[in-house]
Amino acid sequence: MSKPEQVSNARTMSYWDRIKAYAWALKGDGCSKVPDFWYRCCCDEHDVHYRTGATLDGRRLTRREADKMFLKCMKERGGILLPYLYYFGVRLFGENAWDHDKAYFDPPDKT
Repeated sequence: MSKPEQVSNARTMSYWDRIKAYAWALKGDGCSKVPDFWYRCCCDEHDVHYRTGATLDGRRLTRREADKMFLKCMKERGGILLPYLYYFGVRLFGENAWDHDKAYFDPPDKT
């Protein structure tokens, strides 16, 4: 597949399909060491945020912002206790996964 075809395909993919593709390319591991349940897309998005320090559209994030987005995503998918357990887990144990010196993520051109 040529570069223009790749960019064209990226433009037609849904947000969550793009997240899944980026998480895979960045060697994301889903909900690291805990069951994914129905939160896999949230965990993939969180992996992208942690590995790039930015949202998919290129807005820079702090670790706290990434973790709050993770909690919001999980709460939207249901459950009462699990979203908070996963959130507190990443707050307590995620520091080593957050690379403060990561290269800036430059998303593909959206035009």
